[in-house]
Amino acid sequence: MAETTNRPELIHLEVDRRLGHEWDEWDGQPLPNGGNFDAPARLFFLWSVAWIVAATAVGSALLFLLAPRLGGISAQLPGVLAWSLGGFAALLLVWWAVLFLSYSTRVALLPERLAERGPLLFFMRQTSRLADRFGWRDRVENASVKVYDALALGRKRKVGAGELLVLIPRCLAKDVLEGVLAVAGRY
Repeated sequence: MAETTNRPELIHLEVDRRLGHEWDEWDGQPLPNGGNFDAPARLFFLWSVAWIVAATAVGSALLFLLAPRLGGISAQLPGVLAWSLGGFAALLLVWWAVLFLSYSTRVALLPERLAERGPLLFFMRQTSRLADRFGWRDRVENASVKVYDALALGRKRKVGAGELLVLIPRCLAKDVLEGVLAVAGRY
């Protein structure tokens, strides 16, 4: 009989950076603002809504270009896809508005799976990628972490008896992370 171990619950933030990454492209000149990339949380909300608008525009352009071919499959298909894209964009904007209200009021209006353990992680990655194209990555990531932290703190979760809270830096290699999780699972 195989031994079953408790797998700890992990909130994993996908990153494409590693320890020491900040020196990769440094030219030796002083950093702007003394290297302080502190940013207000509203910056994340601005970049995330920009991502929603940009993704909707790209989807619309793609649909426009493919509409003649899709119409050959079914005359209703381009219209159905256009309405689906519009509905999905509207749903994203409603989610974004509720997330913004949750942040502003410090009240958890969304369940964890629809906030900090769900789409928010995806939006953190996407806004980071978009902001990177304009040289704003570090500031937007700082702002997104502030939003994430505020939402998580708004849940007022406590580590209960028998639970173990392990804080792990995001720069660990995957094999090291797996080792830490295995040890945490035993305890």
